[in-house]
Amino acid sequence: MKENKNIVLIEDDTNLAILLEKFLENNGFNVIRSKNAFNGFKLIDKNIADLYILDLGLPDKSGVDVLRYIRSKDYDTPVIVIT
Repeated sequence: MKENKNIVLIEDDTNLAILLEKFLENNGFNVIRSKNAFNGFKLIDKNIADLYILDLGLPDKSGVDVLRYIRSKDYDTPVIVIT
């Protein structure tokens, strides 16, 4: 049996996040969502992602800062940047 992949979605726009989450879950992915960088850092530290989807315009920190943090912890996991 194929294991579902984990996607960490860091997006502050609730409507967009829900839309992406439902689409991804309907296609067999587990989605772990954060609406800000602070909680996103916690998810990054757990090292559970097979893919990150990252908004650049977060309310508490720049998405570029979050991307740098991801890369400081993990060089291999793909990141899709949305804005």
